[in-house]
Amino acid sequence: RVNIQKAHAHYTRALTYAEKIKDKHAKEEMKAGMLFGQADLYRIEGNYAEALRLVTESKEIYEKLGDQEERLVKSYSQLGRIFVGLNELQKAEDTFHAGFSAAHQLRRRDEMGKNLLGLGDVFLKSKEYAIAIENLYEALEIFNDLEMKQEAKEAKDLRAQAEVAIRQSEA
Repeated sequence: RVNIQKAHAHYTRALTYAEKIKDKHAKEEMKAGMLFGQADLYRIEGNYAEALRLVTESKEIYEKLGDQEERLVKSYSQLGRIFVGLNELQKAEDTFHAGFSAAHQLRRRDEMGKNLLGLGDVFLKSKEYAIAIENLYEALEIFNDLEMKQEAKEAKDLRAQAEVAIRQSEA
């Protein structure tokens, strides 16, 4: 289990060190990475407003730097999860669709899976169980291929919830 307080302290120190980097491009790249990591911590804590602020700032830095598609593609699934946390399901769905598309173009199967997992979660929350199961099944296939065990477990658990819900809605 992650010690959130220690992780926050680590990022704060790292940002202080990043400010000392002379090369402006390297400094901005480092700062964007730190903000991205911090956003994830705030998301885990449930502070979605702060997570949204930081991931947006990180994304803007990467966009300004240019030629950062490999890093930017990861921001979609993170942003989508934040929108789910804020219960902005339509924004989450749109973000996950855009993320899947970007990941597919870059052949980033890990991110394709994360966006499918996010879509599965959104459709489960929206009570669209059949679509949720479809997305979660595809995500699970990718995670199993890539041996992403934690994500595979999450996809399996959500799929099981959707399967129970669909049976209950048919009863």
